[in-house]
Amino acid sequence: MATAQRAGAALVDDARKEGTLVFYGSMTTEHHGKLVAAFTQKYPFIKVEGFRANSLTVVNRVLTEQRAGRPMVDVMNVDELSGWVLKHKG
Repeated sequence: MATAQRAGAALVDDARKEGTLVFYGSMTTEHHGKLVAAFTQKYPFIKVEGFRANSLTVVNRVLTEQRAGRPMVDVMNVDELSGWVLKHKG
């Protein structure tokens, strides 16, 4: 098995143990639903907890969680500028 495949398998095993994925997104409700449904179909053993809002609201939520010392998000989808802001803020 290639190194990337082993790393991917280990990641899936860790996700299976954790059981939950926290996803914040700024996409449309329709696209958010389709993405979560596709992920759930491929990984039915992982529960997706989602938050969908505009990019500014997602950025504010992520930064607030970080300042409080309790980051919750595992994966996020925001526009390019919001991604830059989050990267710049660490």
